[in-house]
Amino acid sequence: MNLVESVVQDKHVQNRELVIVRLINGEIVVFLKVYKCKTVKDSREEL
Repeated sequence: MNLVESVVQDKHVQNRELVIVRLINGEIVVFLKVYKCKTVKDSREEL
């Protein structure tokens, strides 16, 4: 669960690709969708 917390804390994570790979490799695949949704929401808010 540390990885998830790290992703949440680091909103501007440069290792997003690495995170995605780790998510696919682990059981946090579901969280990947949530993180993606959050990223999209953040982008929309910025716009």
